[in-house]
Amino acid sequence: MESKSVGLTGSATGGSESRTWQLPRLLLGSWRCPLSTTLPPIPSSSTPGYSAAVPNCRTASYLAAYQAKRPLQGYVRLRTLPGLAPAPEWKGIHWDLTPDLLQEHAEQWLKQHLGGRPQPPQELKPVTEVRDACITFVHQHVPRLRTLIERWHNRVNVDDEASAGLSALQVVQEMDADGLLDFEPLGNRSLIAWLSSRGYWPSGMPLSHRSADLGLDDPNPRPEPGRAPALDNGSGGARMPIAERPHLRLNDRLLSIDPDELREFAKEVATDLTTAQLTVSPTAAVLSPLAPGSRAPGGGVARAGGFRANSPDPQKTSAIELAGEIAVGAWLHQQYGVPPEESWKSAMRSHVFADGSGDDRLGYDFRIHQGDRVLLFEAKASIQADCDISLGESEFRKASRLGPHETYIIVYVSHVLDRERRRITPLPNPFGAPGLAGYRLVSTAMRLRFTLPDLE
Repeated sequence: MESKSVGLTGSATGGSESRTWQLPRLLLGSWRCPLSTTLPPIPSSSTPGYSAAVPNCRTASYLAAYQAKRPLQGYVRLRTLPGLAPAPEWKGIHWDLTPDLLQEHAEQWLKQHLGGRPQPPQELKPVTEVRDACITFVHQHVPRLRTLIERWHNRVNVDDEASAGLSALQVVQEMDADGLLDFEPLGNRSLIAWLSSRGYWPSGMPLSHRSADLGLDDPNPRPEPGRAPALDNGSGGARMPIAERPHLRLNDRLLSIDPDELREFAKEVATDLTTAQLTVSPTAAVLSPLAPGSRAPGGGVARAGGFRANSPDPQKTSAIELAGEIAVGAWLHQQYGVPPEESWKSAMRSHVFADGSGDDRLGYDFRIHQGDRVLLFEAKASIQADCDISLGESEFRKASRLGPHETYIIVYVSHVLDRERRRITPLPNPFGAPGLAGYRLVSTAMRLRFTLPDLE
């Protein structure tokens, strides 16, 4: 079965899109004629000049401030591209948004906010590449640095609550809020310097990641009785084997689902998706009626969004939910050309992207503009094919109270961690036509059961 590697920054691995300075499609969608009552986003399909210049110029304009270690509040504010949306007066004037019009609008924005179009230095890499490298580095190295801090505390017999429980996600979000993930790749020295400046590095502890510099000559302390020896990562930050940490099995491999390693887990799931899975039609399936009292196989297993007969493991449930949303985001990218960093709206995106924009109160996980329609997708996933899902309060509210241009689709990913059996199935909104046909209402909490349609 052919696999297709899907990058978490929104482009197929090896593609050119990740190397371009793309204007986020959160501003992009469709343009409707002057009779429209609302002002929609700007289309992107034929506006490469408009979408390419702004992030590149913005980063180049603040490069000197970054290098001088000056505050970057102005840069962070401009990352939301204030004022780059269509001018309100366009709604009553333009039937079509031409590339020339959008290019002129972008140039005016650059002049207003940056004083014009600066020439980016050759060594300045695309911000998507830099951010991905920085976030990956933090997730790889914060656990090791945290272990070193704990061992140094034990050596000097000092307690320090500032670094206790420090997570890679917390570091990424705080560094991103300072605008420090967009300019150049991180290294151990710069990461430790930032931890020290924020009070996360103990006072008196040398600013080094090397065990010898810290007086920690034994990189692998003796394990507790009955436990396997920790694995040395080369710098004295020992870690227990995956089998002794929270984990899930992807095909025949164990993957850690420690919070600091969920990003790597997500990458593995994205790489495991196949072309056949990503090319499934986005049309909602027609479900066969369920006989009263019928049960789908596989009940009582951990899954995201469904009833669980057994006590769920919150960490595993969360990781399964993340795997499902990774699959759905990649599928939507294949179907509509909108990468996950732009369509993904749930809080789960924080494990992959460091922008803090996810919101679980919306009632859906993904949003895509298509023509004058707004498509809302809610992802549900299972490690089997139990065909048993539930809608939370926000999902129930949104699915039952759609706007006139909105469509709500549930996307069920069965066998989400099994490459050979994984299946992506769009399901109809139980509050739309034909309603609950094909579902059986299991509880007033909107727990639904269904059967998968036959493959064509």
